Amino acid sequence: MLTPAEAADYLHVHPETIRRRIRRGELRAYRIGPRAVRIDVRDLQASARPISATTGGERR
Repeated sequence: MLTPAEAADYLHVHPETIRRRIRRGELRAYRIGPRAVRIDVRDLQASARPISATTGGERR
């Protein structure tokens, strides 16, 4: 189980990106106690999306 900051490091994204994905329901998170949030590594890996040739950051 990872904190949102650890999950962001794992995916090389900003922590706000992780929090946004949790709020949108794109990433499952678990509340541990009144404030602590944890993310299962398997859920994090499943949420990673490959970039396709039709949508990927290619500039002309």
